[in-house]
Amino acid sequence: AFLDKAPTFPHITLEYGHPDRYNLHLKLLRSLIILDGGDPARALTLFPRDLLEPLDRGEPSWSDTEARFVFGRLLCANGRALEGVEAIGVVLRREEAKRYEHAPELAYWRAAAGLCALQAGDRKSARTWAQQARESFIVQPGVSDFYKAPLLELEAKLAKR
Repeated sequence: AFLDKAPTFPHITLEYGHPDRYNLHLKLLRSLIILDGGDPARALTLFPRDLLEPLDRGEPSWSDTEARFVFGRLLCANGRALEGVEAIGVVLRREEAKRYEHAPELAYWRAAAGLCALQAGDRKSARTWAQQARESFIVQPGVSDFYKAPLLELEAKLAKR
């Protein structure tokens, strides 16, 4: 695939962050692509767990937020919904303190947490996450459909049950 042709980046020495973070990030992207391609078991196996180290030490351009969110999605996709909700919850609790309450990323993550909660059988939490995500899109209706996709899926699943 395309990412297989990506160069290997040399280790970097910084005050913070994993020295191999660029290569690990490419592995994260590969894992996400594999998940979206329908092979969650393989995606979880390939996920670079080194990115789950606490890297958020004040550097605005790099943290473990994306990695923790993707890891949560992977856990959910592999039938480990309770762990997945917790992983996504860590991201949400931290990022809610830093971002605008209706930021599209937060709405996206909330809807993803709702999907995972519903998978775990927690319909009440799924509805709460859906409501919070929906409120953000009411405030910002022009947000890209990319951010709205998990909410649309969640609402469809909630309507069926």
